[in-house]
Amino acid sequence: MGADLVVVRAMARISSLLTCWIAVAALAEPSGSAAKDNTAYVIHMERPSYRFDLRKWRVEGTGLFLLHVRPDGSVQSVDTVQSTGNSTLDGEAKVAFLRWRFRLGRSMSVKMAMTFCVRHGVYIYAWH
Repeated sequence: MGADLVVVRAMARISSLLTCWIAVAALAEPSGSAAKDNTAYVIHMERPSYRFDLRKWRVEGTGLFLLHVRPDGSVQSVDTVQSTGNSTLDGEAKVAFLRWRFRLGRSMSVKMAMTFCVRHGVYIYAWH
């Protein structure tokens, strides 16, 4: 029974990562004018911490963030386009996004939204 739980958790993590790849691919905006491939691929993502005191007081919100990605795939900086409504949640999102890694290739900017929800946890998804 324990091995089944490990497999289910691993499959859920893979599914989450694949969903993120698809979401990011739709939003990549190349910084250079000569970029042929307009697709970004996340190869490593981290979810932010959602502090207990914020969950306890039901502090929730959705924010939109602009990730500036270097050619080596690391995130150089993160700008807040739309705040979650709480500076601590914004900070946690930025710290997590700075740990993301993308496929090597070129500089680009990627818009991502992050939702902190007490009932469902933390969601990362593409902003349409």
